[in-house]
Amino acid sequence: MSESDIARFEAMFDSPALKTLGGQLIALDPESGSSRIAFQPKPEFCNPLGQVQGGFITAMLDAAAGIAAIAKSGFTHFVPTLDIRTSFILPTGAGSVMAEGRCLRLGRTIGFLEADLYDADGALLARASITCRPVAIEKVRSQTV
Repeated sequence: MSESDIARFEAMFDSPALKTLGGQLIALDPESGSSRIAFQPKPEFCNPLGQVQGGFITAMLDAAAGIAAIAKSGFTHFVPTLDIRTSFILPTGAGSVMAEGRCLRLGRTIGFLEADLYDADGALLARASITCRPVAIEKVRSQTV
């Protein structure tokens, strides 16, 4: 894990979604296929009870796991999500949270990822299990207009 891996990722990928979610990549380890992202959920992400709506939580977990898998691929593949299952363990309020993503296995045609979301005290708030489809970045970029 090094700052150069984070700089490499940020130079290659500008993620408007990550910015909208208030995410900042703080750790990235291509060898283990792991990432850590600090998020600052905005009050606008909350339901009437003041808790972050589940779709935003799922997006944070998806980003953390996806970034871990991109790093594990050697920064050569995007990993579009095929399926995601999120378990909401505790309510998440606006404020600082931390997502940790893991690439469990990245094959030629399918990958398996996980991510956890923690509050500032280290309590587990949510967990996601993700299936993805690795696609060569060069292929995706050549198709994007």
